[in-house]
This record gives sequence, C-alpha cells and structure tokens, in this order.
Amino acid sequence: MEELIKVITEQGEKLNYWQMVIRGLLIFITTIIIVRLGKRKFLGKNSAVDIILAVIIGSVASRAINGSGYLFSTLLTIVFLIACHWFLSYITLKSEKFASFLEGFGYQLIKDNKIDEEALRIQHFRKEELLEAARLRGNLSDISKIKEAYLESNGSISIIKKE
Repeated sequence: MEELIKVITEQGEKLNYWQMVIRGLLIFITTIIIVRLGKRKFLGKNSAVDIILAVIIGSVASRAINGSGYLFSTLLTIVFLIACHWFLSYITLKSEKFASFLEGFGYQLIKDNKIDEEALRIQHFRKEELLEAARLRGNLSDISKIKEAYLESNGSISIIKKE
C-alpha cells in the first residue's frame, strides 16, 4: 500500500522504473476512459484542433509518467482539455461562423471535370497532387470522369465520379 501511495505522490528522480511503469499504465487506462467519454469526433475527424489536442494531451500525460508533474493534477488537466474540446464541438454545432473559424472549410477543386486552377493556387495544392488523389481515392486517371473534387477541411480529398 505504501508503494502505491508513492506511485501517486512521488515526483521526479524519487520514482523508480517500476513506479514509472505503473504510472504509465494508470495514465494510459485513464486517458482511454477520458477520451472515450469525450466525443468520437476527436478520434475520427483529425481537424487541426483535434491534432493539437492530441499533442497537448500526450505532452501533459508524459509529465505524469516521468514524474515531472503530479499524477492527479495531470489527470485533472487531461479531463479539462477533453471538456474544452467537447465545449468547442458543441459551439461549432450552434455557429457556422465559429465552425469555419475553428475547423476551416472545404474547397471545390474540380467542377464538371474542370480543374479550378485558382482554388489550387489558393490552397497551395499542385495539380499533380490532385491527380494522385483521384487515382488513389476514386481509381480515376482521367479528369473527364470526375464530376467534382473537394479539398476537405481535414485535408483529405473527396472525389465524386461522373455517372
């Protein structure tokens, strides 16, 4: 029991490798639970906000594992970050302007089998990248068979074939 209390309360060089392993396991399990209680969007969409949140959570969690931060305060910070993400997601549902600001929006790159060169230029997207995406996503090598193509807000390319 005394060893378990040290795992939770000790910090820095006072932790031995077993205590760090146990802390790592605790952080791993707790973070999974906390993320699962958050919205699925965090794991699936990968917008810039989602990626930034994942990096910050990883950074904060590492502090608890290596002992440079207290375990409880680290877990509390992770819960707070997930709650902020949930709150921001809720606001984006209520406000299109806020959603566009936070998550960005898609750009149409092809319309009626014509490449929009201006949209490519604005998005710093090369024609070759668009053609590669058409081959990979739509199994299309001919632009004339593409009705529409979009650069989505998460950076992926959507291809709609001509019928």
